[in-house]
Amino acid sequence: MSTGILRRTHVIRSWAGWDHEVNEFVLEFRDRFSVSPNVLLANEVTFNRIDMAATEDNIVGDEGQHPEPGAYAPLEAFNGPDYSLMFAFDDTLPDLRVSLIYDPDPAGDGEPVPEEDTQLDVEGEATGPGGRG
Repeated sequence: MSTGILRRTHVIRSWAGWDHEVNEFVLEFRDRFSVSPNVLLANEVTFNRIDMAATEDNIVGDEGQHPEPGAYAPLEAFNGPDYSLMFAFDDTLPDLRVSLIYDPDPAGDGEPVPEEDTQLDVEGEATGPGGRG
């Protein structure tokens, strides 16, 4: 499997279950590419909706602590049972759409994120944008 940047885009269907949908998207990504994504891209409107839909159960600090009751704590990442997604803005994405990204160097200034989803060839290798080419 390619170690380049991989991308897969999904549509959030329900704000009430957005966190479960993101988890499903991660599991599908993992099944498809054999690696967990580490970045979630969305536009500002979508992130604002995620922020509004999040419950206190969804929000924890760096050390697993919940915010003080009634305190505003913006979401900056999404943590699953064995993965973590950093949030990053991409205002080219339409509302309700999120792109999951695997970037081997997410904090680096390496290769750009592909504009299109990564495809798989017959042998299951990533091809096209974000794949081996």
